[in-house]
Amino acid sequence: MPKIYSNPEITIEVKVGESFMISLESNPTTGFTWSAEYDLSVFEESKTRRFIPISKALGAGGKELFEFMPKRAGLSYIIMKYTRSWEIKAPLKTLNFKVEIKK
Repeated sequence: MPKIYSNPEITIEVKVGESFMISLESNPTTGFTWSAEYDLSVFEESKTRRFIPISKALGAGGKELFEFMPKRAGLSYIIMKYTRSWEIKAPLKTLNFKVEIKK
């Protein structure tokens, strides 16, 4: 099971080929979802993003999970943006995750 990170103030330390996950609070029923921006030469993102609701209540929030696999050693960043896909304005939230990748 990959390690899960949710605090952007803590540097993510992983090895090349060692997957990890970013978990963020979300409520897709509001139209907001997280998206990830990152260097494609450094990370490969799993095609399967998951949403885990906190309850079965209609409109309940939960957590969005993103899985990444580092492809090469170095220092990089993953920028997570909480937006509505149809809006052009700035994201409601932006989080920068620092990732230190070792061989």
